[in-house]
Amino acid sequence: MRNLFSWWKTGEDKPQLTDEAVIKRIYERKRKSVLWSVVLGYGIFYIGRLTISVAKAPMVDAGILDTTQLGIIGSLLFYT
Repeated sequence: MRNLFSWWKTGEDKPQLTDEAVIKRIYERKRKSVLWSVVLGYGIFYIGRLTISVAKAPMVDAGILDTTQLGIIGSLLFYT
């Protein structure tokens, strides 16, 4: 069990950065990375919600899911 979580351990401390140019370069890169991650994540989530709303009527007509089940799925997507 100990080996199962060994990847979670932290490594040795790295030396603190003092060069302002390096700090600024890393900050700019990470800031753009976070922005694109949020945009991509929200886009995927939005497309997933949109496809469910488009597919609701055919799924109910085909008897795959009923309106209660689709309501639960919609609530889960809304609250997450």
